[in-house]
Amino acid sequence: MTAEIAIMNKSAIALAADSAVTVSSANSSQHVYHGVNKLFALSHSHPVAIMIYDSAEFMEIPWETVIKSYRVHIGPKKFDQLEQYLSDFVSYLEKDKTLLSKDRCDRHVASKVFAIYNHLREEIDEQVKKTIAEKKSISNAKISQIKAKVMRDFLSSLRAKEDLRKTPSGYKKKFLLQYQQLVDSVIDNVFKNHQISSSLKGLLTEIALQMFIKNEFPFPKSGVVFAGYGPKDIFPKLISLQVECAVNGMLKYVVEKKQEITLDNHASITAFAQSDMVQSFMEGIHPYHRKYIEKNLARLLKHLLPEYISKEICEAKDKQSDEIVDKLQKVGEGVLREFDKELQKDRTNNFVLPITNSVSHLPKDELAAMAESLVNLTSFRQKISLGTSGTVGGEIDVAVISKGDGFVWIKRKHYFESELNPHFMANYIKD
Repeated sequence: MTAEIAIMNKSAIALAADSAVTVSSANSSQHVYHGVNKLFALSHSHPVAIMIYDSAEFMEIPWETVIKSYRVHIGPKKFDQLEQYLSDFVSYLEKDKTLLSKDRCDRHVASKVFAIYNHLREEIDEQVKKTIAEKKSISNAKISQIKAKVMRDFLSSLRAKEDLRKTPSGYKKKFLLQYQQLVDSVIDNVFKNHQISSSLKGLLTEIALQMFIKNEFPFPKSGVVFAGYGPKDIFPKLISLQVECAVNGMLKYVVEKKQEITLDNHASITAFAQSDMVQSFMEGIHPYHRKYIEKNLARLLKHLLPEYISKEICEAKDKQSDEIVDKLQKVGEGVLREFDKELQKDRTNNFVLPITNSVSHLPKDELAAMAESLVNLTSFRQKISLGTSGTVGGEIDVAVISKGDGFVWIKRKHYFESELNPHFMANYIKD
């Protein structure tokens, strides 16, 4: 886990990111390391930054390597708007054969398909065991029915998901041409103790295909944040993605957040990954506590109170009692909606607006100080809280991007002494 903050107003955008990364071992134990870079300048020619969170790797390649390779690719080339930088980055990930070799793509597809098929096999085995326990025996025909149902249900749930974007023409044909043999090999491996007919194999192949084109992210994914300006952007913008992989020439990603400073929206504060403390700061209540109140109030107004009132005033017929409960539940839902509306209005007027109004007038150095403080707040809360693993911490990198000054580091860690490496600093400036 990590904590990252982006604070924008009309003059600039400040970005801050911690340095912690959590590594899980095969025995499920976890270790937190500090010193990971999560905030990067796109290059010295562009007032654009990239932040990463969640998984630190893209298809087994460190994001730092990916981003710095893209720096070389883009060079001094400029785009008019921030969205175009994002599009070019996506295109680079889809087409670059140095990063995404055939072997690496094959390994990724095989591992992800294996995980899904293994899940399906376990569900099939569980249903077979349950049927045997209930009926003391099971026929081969019944086992085949269970397999087909599990696979069809899973495929139906996948197809019901939203498409990530328009699938390129001929994508399915190309996928099958490139990966059918690999998929067949995984099927034989995972279902070696099962009879898999040609129709079931067809279902499994379709499941593999759908996993890479639907808005479904069951595997580790990364957050990638683009922030800054294009030459034709007057005010700063921010776009964040959830990215999983690039397969068959298409990046599997979804746009998660978009923020833009306009004449009507003077300031914004956006938190990524570990965001609960920032929400507490902004709204005056911890998000988990708010959900707890909402959940229990809903339980009271929609269930306990109607049942209690009905029991007290109606000891007559069950039918009449049920009608009263139903009417009182609808009343409770209306009261709950009104309560949520008033609570949101209070949070906005008394907590959110005073902060954003202040942020809209902050100079660049104060924006940077605020961004760093909010990351520090999350880190400090984890440090002193029992039962947490300290997944936020380490040195905090801070940068400010403005239209006139471009990308400026306020605080930046190095794993080495810069005084001992003048060649690195010279090459960095030259780059």
